[in-house]
Amino acid sequence: PGWCFVMLNAYAVSMEQDASLPGYAAASALLAERNPRCYAAIKSGAKGVNFFEGIEDEAKMRYVPFNGGLGSEQLSWLRS
Repeated sequence: PGWCFVMLNAYAVSMEQDASLPGYAAASALLAERNPRCYAAIKSGAKGVNFFEGIEDEAKMRYVPFNGGLGSEQLSWLRS
């Protein structure tokens, strides 16, 4: 019995990284699907965008460009 420390990259799937990385593409696709208005504003280069405008379902409030996710590779590793 002891401690086990696990360190994961919570931004592996995120738009807060270089656009050439696979995690950016995955995050971009997810944002386009779950928050299309926000995605369109970002792709157009709009400034001062309210990322939450028009979202009525609180569960969808997490689909904004500054959030991140673990990604399938890390989740598979963690579950094994």
